[in-house]
Amino acid sequence: MKLFKLSLAAVVAAGALSSVSAAPLEEAIKDIDVSGFGRYRFQSTDRKPADAQKSRDTFHRFTLDVNFKATLDDNFFSVIGLRYDTRDIVGSHNKANSGITNTHGGLSGVNGGWGGSGADSFSVRQYYVGYTAIPYTTVLFGRQTAGTFFTDDIVATGLKVAINPVEGLTLAGLFYTNMENDGDLANIPFGDAGNAFIHQKNLWGAAAIYQNEFLDLQAWYAGLNKVANLFAISAGVDYAISDYESVRGKAQWAHTNLTNKFKENYGKVAWADGAAVNSNFLGFGLGASFYGFDLDAGYLNYGEKDKISLHTLEDAGSLIKPGEELLDYTVFIGKHNVWFGTAAYTYNAYSIGVDYVNDKAKHTIGDIKADEWVVRAGYKYNDKLSFKAWYSMVAEKAGDVKDKSDRFRFDARYKF
Repeated sequence: MKLFKLSLAAVVAAGALSSVSAAPLEEAIKDIDVSGFGRYRFQSTDRKPADAQKSRDTFHRFTLDVNFKATLDDNFFSVIGLRYDTRDIVGSHNKANSGITNTHGGLSGVNGGWGGSGADSFSVRQYYVGYTAIPYTTVLFGRQTAGTFFTDDIVATGLKVAINPVEGLTLAGLFYTNMENDGDLANIPFGDAGNAFIHQKNLWGAAAIYQNEFLDLQAWYAGLNKVANLFAISAGVDYAISDYESVRGKAQWAHTNLTNKFKENYGKVAWADGAAVNSNFLGFGLGASFYGFDLDAGYLNYGEKDKISLHTLEDAGSLIKPGEELLDYTVFIGKHNVWFGTAAYTYNAYSIGVDYVNDKAKHTIGDIKADEWVVRAGYKYNDKLSFKAWYSMVAEKAGDVKDKSDRFRFDARYKF
């Protein structure tokens, strides 16, 4: 992270913001803080469905994410985040190339411009203003990382307020009028024609979070206009026995209450009425670390038999999620019972590990059994540069029908 005094970075940040006073630029902007990352990714996926043709998707991808934070005066700061994203497909591929769009009416192009060989996407991913004059309070307004329990790194446009009355305690409220439509967002249609989606809905929420050296306690609520009310409670503990030994545990409960309006309309565009239902999630995990070894195991239970529901809006959010490819909390069908275990070993800058996930989903026509093995390796050159790779193998069986898929991913990431 570097500071620049009235550099090119300052010009870029200041050019997109209105002046907060009549003061000269040199006085209005005290400094510019630049942070972000550059990442190279190689990914290859093989799908082997029992009743369809085998397929392979392989690509190179480079992502550059740069954020400029400008201190405007003692009470205001602003952030502009730029993202460049390029993807080059390797060899022949079976999927049509959708091209690139940077249209921000609905944020459809933010972090979504994946094209073919030589194609790329450039967008202003974030732009928001922060206000800190109120004691113990930070107010953020504009396009920013949503930062909810039910999302991962998705950005949204709106207002976020965080209050820290005592050390370790955060009370937060948020209201967003639009969300980024990226590939990890739940593509659940809404409306008779199926032409309105989750990212086009208002999202609001509130949270109470307490964190210290040992505890991580969180209570969350989020409402998605005319779609769902989401609730979550998470309790985690991490206790260091010595410099080389520690134990940890986590318990989570989540509930999704779909609105009657959503259930009615979803039945019209997808399945019969009654297919979309409320759902409960229960998750438990225990772990220990000792002399470079990390061992974890746990159990998850969610969903309803033969029904469809969701517990997160994008990716896995903050729910316990072992493995890489098998589990999906944005759209799932059936009653799921999941057992998992992970093991890893770290020596100096090197790490290796393995995950195992077993999922049984109950259906009237027969249970679906699925397993995932993930092998991992990593190398941390320093605090800024790291390399990670994993290989996932998923096998699903419904009766005598077997589906298989493999995915390999390699990431080289530099933080600044």
